[in-house]
Amino acid sequence: MAYAAVISLKQTIDRLVNPSHTSMVQYSSPEIMKILYEEVRSLQEVLEGLDKSIGSICMERMNTLDGQIRETIWKLEDVIETQVSNQFLSQNEERSSHDAADPFLISIDLEELKQDFDSLIETVKKMKEDYIQELRNPLPQQVKDAQSRHDNYLGCNKSKMVGVSRLFSEIQAQLIEGTPSKKTTLAKALFEDSTIVDHFECRVWVTVGPTYRDKEILRSILDQGNPGTDTMPDDELADYLSKRLKNRIWLVVLDDVWNSQVLSDLLRLLPDKRNGNRVLVTSRIHEEASWEVFCHKVFDKMPCPVELKEAGKKIAENCEGLPLTIVKVANLLFKADKTTEYWNEVAAKKQHSVFLNAYAEMLEVLLPSYYYLPQHLKAFFLYMGILPQNYGIPLSKLINLWKAEGFLEPNPLTDFEQFVKKCLDELISRNVVIFRRKMYFFGSYSTSAKIEKYYLNSAFLYMCVKEAGRSKFYQVLNSYTEDAEEGMKSQRRLCIHNNVLFAIEDAYNSIASVSTVRSLLCTGPYHQYAVPICLEYLRLLRVLDALTIRFYKFPIEVLIKLIQLRYLALTYDENLPASISKLWNLQFFIIRQHLSIVKSPENSSYLPMEIWDMKQLEHLEIMGNDLPNPNCEEESLLPNLLTLLDVSPKSCTKSVFKRLPNLKKLGIRIESESNADELLSCFDYISHLNGLETLKCTIENPVFTSGVVVGARLPIFFPKCLKKLCLSGLGYPWEEMTKIGSLPNLRVLKLHCNAFRGPKWETRGGEFPSLEYLLIEDSDLAVWTIGDNSFNLLGHLNIRHCYKLKEIQGNYLNCIRKIEVVDCNPLAAYYARQILFVGIDVRSSWEEDDKINA
Repeated sequence: MAYAAVISLKQTIDRLVNPSHTSMVQYSSPEIMKILYEEVRSLQEVLEGLDKSIGSICMERMNTLDGQIRETIWKLEDVIETQVSNQFLSQNEERSSHDAADPFLISIDLEELKQDFDSLIETVKKMKEDYIQELRNPLPQQVKDAQSRHDNYLGCNKSKMVGVSRLFSEIQAQLIEGTPSKKTTLAKALFEDSTIVDHFECRVWVTVGPTYRDKEILRSILDQGNPGTDTMPDDELADYLSKRLKNRIWLVVLDDVWNSQVLSDLLRLLPDKRNGNRVLVTSRIHEEASWEVFCHKVFDKMPCPVELKEAGKKIAENCEGLPLTIVKVANLLFKADKTTEYWNEVAAKKQHSVFLNAYAEMLEVLLPSYYYLPQHLKAFFLYMGILPQNYGIPLSKLINLWKAEGFLEPNPLTDFEQFVKKCLDELISRNVVIFRRKMYFFGSYSTSAKIEKYYLNSAFLYMCVKEAGRSKFYQVLNSYTEDAEEGMKSQRRLCIHNNVLFAIEDAYNSIASVSTVRSLLCTGPYHQYAVPICLEYLRLLRVLDALTIRFYKFPIEVLIKLIQLRYLALTYDENLPASISKLWNLQFFIIRQHLSIVKSPENSSYLPMEIWDMKQLEHLEIMGNDLPNPNCEEESLLPNLLTLLDVSPKSCTKSVFKRLPNLKKLGIRIESESNADELLSCFDYISHLNGLETLKCTIENPVFTSGVVVGARLPIFFPKCLKKLCLSGLGYPWEEMTKIGSLPNLRVLKLHCNAFRGPKWETRGGEFPSLEYLLIEDSDLAVWTIGDNSFNLLGHLNIRHCYKLKEIQGNYLNCIRKIEVVDCNPLAAYYARQILFVGIDVRSSWEEDDKINA
């Protein structure tokens, strides 16, 4: 967590030294800030160096050092930002109405902060000394301790392999006969099986765990057959091992491997793996027969009583496939009353005391999943716990929040979005983050599926909330909290998982202790009635995510006090005040309407003209509002705006788009079909957005008259750089699709709710040259003819709710890897099978919903 604090302070300094907004910052001694920046950057390098020697360092000691660094960094950052905020507020009070539009001039006396700077520099030096000392005194016993803990929590002994007897036989045969195995399971029973013992001359069991060090692993292998090698120099271990195993048939079990890179390193250290030699690998999470394991632990050799089976299967399912959770929960139920009423109570919710007690017992085992993460992933991982259980986090929201929080720093040559995706991939590969696919497509940068939402396993969620609270990274209110008031002291973030009103009342009781909080995240269920939120004292707030709270009046204290805000998300139905422009740090601005409020197009609301003064804006989502036509002055420009969502065609004018030179993502929302003809004119202006990559056009709840479509023709000239296009409810004839098919860079096309209408679609040859994903949903299409050499890169075809589709003619799609047919005419599935010879995924939507809710 110290690493995240360092990145945050580094970005804070950079934003002051290199202000890109209209305000100016003056320093009494700018050289002091430069010195501080260099020291912070030096500390960042030191922390990054820890990743290379993580298994050699005493983690308890390093956690203590981490806390010391973290507290020092946070204290200094608080001092700097408090002074900036106070200076801003002081100047704001002195300004008269006639000069409100003039730029702010912020003066910071760095001499007053010199003592804080010196303290940080001394801490950096101390940390470097301690770090070097730790490297000089490695702890080889750590590997053995990790193995001992691993054996204890899995119960690795000679007990039978419950529920995997068939798998046992399969792997046994694969080890002996050499059939490549794509499965791994707990291998202890196989290792001790008499057939395996007789077949292999040498058997070695190595528990890798998170504290991997290649030399210690080599010593562990040698010690099992050659005691006394502890005095051998490290550089001779590999050669000695190769000689000992040469010309012998050996089996090496690499147990509890945490990531693929470690596996590659270990395999390179082993000698020739041909001639019947085998390597068996296990990792932390497997698809095991959860129910069988659960029953064996609870009832031993007795079958599960019939009256408990339904609740028992739900309990096992709630363990989410994590073997450790199954074992812990089963052990607790073994000691509890086995009554139908009690088991139904446990099965009803994952926050039952049985599960919470199991998660608490698992903390010691799961915490290494966090402690041994690379420095740049630690805050990233803990942050996944900000949402309640079973709430998926959309990738787009993760990207925006993490950028606003300011504790991530990608390589200067790496796009921030790609950096976030890479971090998520790393966490998934380490089995600490899971996901559920509601919809996905293949991207050109990878053959892997795109994920819509990410989740934490419940056990890891519990661990993240506990560890985040302990390290003051964030505190979850009204969840896993024994003493809310005590837990909130000096927290950097407050998260509301459950009842908003009760949680806010908890915050009121200790508002003085959260005056340095940086984020308030209201992520629980939507609350449609007024909830008082005390924001006056949260002057250093960077993120306010309150979409789940309906505001009847705009919280004016946001504008008066929270000038550090970078991310603001509210549900508010009225016009915004002109003073919104005072939020000169705001990057992400999301305003939505209450669901029951629908404004007619004639009464649409506009954002204040001052919105054009908010130069830092990158993401603007304004459902129910529109951008005003800018003034003629050159200052009416949003140079950093990349995303503009949920605007009506009224905002899609030449004068507006001219002032958004770097727009990449645009979403147009039409509330009434009667006004859909406005779309024709706005498309003409969209063609001039030369950097636009994603476009979404939606008519809400369209009503079609038989034989009539919206607009006779579609005069579209889309930007050639367009990569993703989503259309819904437009009702254009399929003949107009040729104007989309010619786009050279289009990779994703989603056609929802009769975006195009008519019984026939004939794709011409050579069309859609770069398309990789195609969705056709809720269409009256009956016959689709695919022209030669079209869809040459299409990898995923998704056809949903097309009840009239009965024929697909023409060219086979050579690159297709996946076809989904959901709720369609059986003939559609028949023709889809002719395209993809190896089979397709045919299912109903209610089956899909069951999978998502499981």
